[in-house]
Amino acid sequence: MEEKLRKAQFDFEDFLDQMQQLKKMGPLDSILGMLPGVGKQLKGMSLDPKVQGRMEAMILSMTPPERRRPEIING
Repeated sequence: MEEKLRKAQFDFEDFLDQMQQLKKMGPLDSILGMLPGVGKQLKGMSLDPKVQGRMEAMILSMTPPERRRPEIING
């Protein structure tokens, strides 16, 4: 994954995989609260888990070639 980021080859398939791994770890606001300095900045802020679900649904609605190369999508 690190190598893909370095070569700028990180695509929606990788992003979806990372989102699903984060979801397995628990609520995003509690995960971010564990990071030094982030907990204070998020105080009083709520992160809606529905937003993550919508992003996941949008990515899953793409075809595999569109996920790998989103520039081919013709809106």
